Amino acid sequence: MHIHKTIYSTILILLSLSNSVFGQKISYPASEIAPALSLNADAVVRYDSTFMKVEMGVVQLVHKYAITILNNRGDRYAGFRETYSSFNTISNIKGRLINAEGKQIQSLLKNKILDNSAFGSSISFHDDVRVKSYDFMHRAYPYTVEFEHELNSNSSAYLPVWFPQADSRVAVERAVLNLIYYKTDSINFKLNNIPDSATKKNLAQGSYVYKIWTLTDIPAFAYEANSGASTPFPYIRMMAQNFILSGMKGSADSWQALGRFYYELNKDRDGLSAIAVTKMKEMTDTIPDTYQKVARLYRHLQENCRYVANEYGIAGWQTFKAEEVDKVGYGDCKGLSNYMKAMLQAIGIPSHLVLINAGNNALWRSEASFVNNSFNHMILCVPLANDTIWLECTSTALPAGYLGTFTYDRPALLLTENGGVFTQTPAYDKEKSFIDRKVEIWLEPGKESNRITWNTLYSGIVQDDLLYIYKSKSAPKRKKWQKEILPFKSYEIEKESYETLSTKGKIPQVKEQMNILAEHLGVESGKRYTVDIPLRLDLMADIDNGSERTLPINIDQDTRYALEYKINLPEGYKLESRPGNSSFKNDFVSFDYTIAVNGAVCTVSINFQQNKGIFPAAKYKDYIETEHRIKSSLSTISLSLLK
Repeated sequence: MHIHKTIYSTILILLSLSNSVFGQKISYPASEIAPALSLNADAVVRYDSTFMKVEMGVVQLVHKYAITILNNRGDRYAGFRETYSSFNTISNIKGRLINAEGKQIQSLLKNKILDNSAFGSSISFHDDVRVKSYDFMHRAYPYTVEFEHELNSNSSAYLPVWFPQADSRVAVERAVLNLIYYKTDSINFKLNNIPDSATKKNLAQGSYVYKIWTLTDIPAFAYEANSGASTPFPYIRMMAQNFILSGMKGSADSWQALGRFYYELNKDRDGLSAIAVTKMKEMTDTIPDTYQKVARLYRHLQENCRYVANEYGIAGWQTFKAEEVDKVGYGDCKGLSNYMKAMLQAIGIPSHLVLINAGNNALWRSEASFVNNSFNHMILCVPLANDTIWLECTSTALPAGYLGTFTYDRPALLLTENGGVFTQTPAYDKEKSFIDRKVEIWLEPGKESNRITWNTLYSGIVQDDLLYIYKSKSAPKRKKWQKEILPFKSYEIEKESYETLSTKGKIPQVKEQMNILAEHLGVESGKRYTVDIPLRLDLMADIDNGSERTLPINIDQDTRYALEYKINLPEGYKLESRPGNSSFKNDFVSFDYTIAVNGAVCTVSINFQQNKGIFPAAKYKDYIETEHRIKSSLSTISLSLLK
């Protein structure tokens, strides 16, 4: 498909405004890259040009870019990869391979463009998302690739994010966003770290608005861990206030309006057959407590339905009918949440579907001040008189009322008959998320192995991975878990058991018990017996990247560890030396390490609490010193005994 006449004329107008090199053949010799842009970079974007037009729900886009690959770490940026679906098409893909001197050595071969499913078949039953990709597979550095493509979409509900700097180790010489939109589409913007050097042009002409942003000379930078939603990346998010999705008009002038659109899209799809309604009532009629009724139906969902993604067309946003999920026994996050809603409705308990951005990437989570479609998941909310029950309907392991790391403590949009309600999912504090561990060790000189009992209670967020492993009944996964947490170089687990518990506050817990034989904890030398009991406790995240910090430090979870190591000294020995006590407190943590001797028993108690919060970059040095101090204290318990 060639460039549509309307977007072509638009490009001509924008070219005159942005001094663009679009359409020109440029050689891009690597020698012309400024030394400041090569510093710490694996690749340098030489030019990135995006033209986008939004008119009456139709989006037309032309994207052209060239990137110079400096080393083998930059090869991952050398390929072309674009997704499409039944809502959009990709066409007119072009590409060139250019050597270090700026000479073209190869052109893209259209018959070599790959076209594959984006998801494969492992969890996806019905999806239409596909990927077109191409790679010159050139590895003589430095080299440059240039690609160009067109995209046409019949939906304006999800506008692409302009994100010209692909990674922290990618520098940018020049990037331009040229945007034109029909005034009635009324696009809202969220700009992040667009530098003062960026030039912005605005022009209103007739029924259209023209906007141009130009970024130049953006260097690579050191990645800063635990920065949360704070990022040095420059980007622009866009949302059409009046959008169209699959022919249906919607409004994003408020969270209430956006929620109303999705409520109407999924309305009247929560009916069940009379037989199913009777079944739900029979399962819950004798249960007096409302929470227990919800928990019973949630358990029915977990035991009888499985997750299968459905990404085809409008089904990516609209749920399957509940009656169909009840019949076939599977569904995606929308289908399973809607089915749970239908079951609760059958017994007279109201609930609301909830849109949310799941996963660990805080960058794309919603903000109250910017209404947009940054959702990738659906859960369910059951409001009660004195409580709220949140249900992750794709999980087969979580108890009713608990959200794990996938969806806890983040913005969400409830879909109600009165429109959307912007809210927050629950967080779990130190009283709910903690590790309580009691270890007892018998020191026995002359024997190769030491007997150890290991008893741990994991609660809340810190038990999520173990709960999944336990529920999966996978011995290899359980052995891998044990290898990661047990600090001993050589050991044998004689006996092990795991038990799931649930508190009154609906917080899941896992109780772990092991009897262990661990080798080589002590060394005899004459009358002296030297013991080194490894701890291997990394209680704080290591965020030291060797450079200055520019972003806030984000600690996203309150955590508490209560650890006790009871060491039984061998008969006839007395303690010659031991570690000293240590205790301190600051903005990040409170830490207490005490050691006490009572007869032939030496007890080491470690109490650690980490505080959730966003701390200024100026606290970076304090954080690093705290992390190093705790890590050095928790390497080993070193004891020296004399006979």
